[in-house]
Amino acid sequence: ALGHGSGNSSPKTWTTVFQSPIAVEGLTLDEKGNLYVPQRGGAAGCSIVKISANGGPSQTGVVVARMNPPCAPAGIAFGHDGRLYLTGFGAVGDEIGVVTPSDGTGTPPVATGFATGTPGANGIAFDERGNLYASDGGTGQGRVFRVGKTGGAATVLFRVPPLANAAGVGRQNQALQPNA
Repeated sequence: ALGHGSGNSSPKTWTTVFQSPIAVEGLTLDEKGNLYVPQRGGAAGCSIVKISANGGPSQTGVVVARMNPPCAPAGIAFGHDGRLYLTGFGAVGDEIGVVTPSDGTGTPPVATGFATGTPGANGIAFDERGNLYASDGGTGQGRVFRVGKTGGAATVLFRVPPLANAAGVGRQNQALQPNA
């Protein structure tokens, strides 16, 4: 369940704004403050649900887009073009999909492919030119992918080395400082 707190002093009060019957990872907001959450649905596909910023009686949200199976969305973000970009897309989950969300009436649109070559992609961000960046949060390889604003094959921009070494501290073994 997702919720929000209110009040400036203790104790805070929390209100549930969304309860999902299936696993959720990732969320984003539109310019009006509406919450968008991808739901992992396995063989049934995945729904992208919108929860109104104005609240209301429904805690289930409205399905505004879908991803065909197999799908496992973890990252979700709006691009400068107003479309939603979603990780965990494609036959082996190594692509990024894109969809223009509906208003919640009628049949929800289905995401299509935007970028390939992004295994383990999780978080998504955009630069001022519209290039997409995705972090590799699922393979342990620490990659950051970049995709041009028109989509296509991703490139590995750089890698972030693992933070833990054999001693369990925050540096690689190769970066340990000698004892003083």
